Amino acid sequence: MIRSTEGVDWCEVYLREPEHGTIVLTARASGDRTSEGPSVLAEGQLVHWVAEYGTEASVLMDGTSRVASSRTDPHAPSVFDSSVASPGGPDMLAEPLRVLFLPLNVRDRIVGVLAIGAATGLDLGPSRRRVLRALSYYAALGVERVRLVRDAEHAEALRQADQRADQLKDAVLASVSHDLRTPLTTIKALANAIAASGDARATTIEQEADRLNRFVENLLDLSRIQAGGHRRNPVPNDAEDLVGAALQQVSGHTATREVIVELESGRAPMVGLFDFSDTLRALVNLLENAHKYSPVVTPLELAVRREPPWLAFEVADRGRGVVAAERDRIFQPFYRPVDGSPDIGGAGLGLSIARSLAVAQGGSLTYEPRDGGGSVFTLRVPALDAAELEPDV
Repeated sequence: MIRSTEGVDWCEVYLREPEHGTIVLTARASGDRTSEGPSVLAEGQLVHWVAEYGTEASVLMDGTSRVASSRTDPHAPSVFDSSVASPGGPDMLAEPLRVLFLPLNVRDRIVGVLAIGAATGLDLGPSRRRVLRALSYYAALGVERVRLVRDAEHAEALRQADQRADQLKDAVLASVSHDLRTPLTTIKALANAIAASGDARATTIEQEADRLNRFVENLLDLSRIQAGGHRRNPVPNDAEDLVGAALQQVSGHTATREVIVELESGRAPMVGLFDFSDTLRALVNLLENAHKYSPVVTPLELAVRREPPWLAFEVADRGRGVVAAERDRIFQPFYRPVDGSPDIGGAGLGLSIARSLAVAQGGSLTYEPRDGGGSVFTLRVPALDAAELEPDV
């Protein structure tokens, strides 16, 4: 359309690839297949000049090159190449042009270059210049659309590749986890038989088998949660009951450590709408995580507060905390501190499972550094007002 409207021999559109530092010929139209385009010039410097500095450039009938004196980049040189160019620009030239290069701009960003040419010279009076500038704007929009479509297709391909990788990972984890459960049961049974003969090593075998079994269960749970196959039963539950059950479950690990519990005072019970089993699992994971990563001589603190519309369970410790660069990663599966002790125990699934269980029932799990050192993990679930629990009359 540009070629026919302007009555030129050929028209070319170049796409700028700033990430690669290249200019790519995207479209070409010519009335005569033998019409000479700027193929040689495009491989040189003129097209790159226009794309880099956003200024017009031209080739005169005598073969010399010139660039416009007005440009978007204040640091661009005043002439293109002293060996072939002269000061000035196409807008100020009386000599006829054979080739004209125009920058294609979208929102003050150079997206490409438009080139037109005629063997007998370009007829570019003021009115035709205005039409050409309008057409070049639509060409710029076309170039930008091509780039956006390509980027969208690339992003979709990456998303599908990631989705396939996640599906394969989940399938492998589920398969391996199921296959491990049978030998673990056998190992546990053999350990019991050995213990009956008085061999003290059987206790160690049982403990390690239990540890590996918990790891397998975590893998299976994480796989089910991420696949959306985990069933939930959110019903009204008392926060005090949940805290009591959590403390009982972790008592075997925290027997030598003080655990300070703080429940918000008030006549009305603190009640939330949550799945008791899932929320208990999440809270236990937080307590065990705090126990692993803080000195035994320091107490753990568990506080329950109303934060309408939430019921918040805060687990605080006096460990070393989490560096800012890794706070977005601690909830990822298999995360372990970079400089953490290799014998700390666990596989880095506790926080990931806890957050997944919280989010699955409309809650959240967040981290904040603690004043004076340490960490504060806050598990939030939907709260219920006491009035909502009263039966209708």
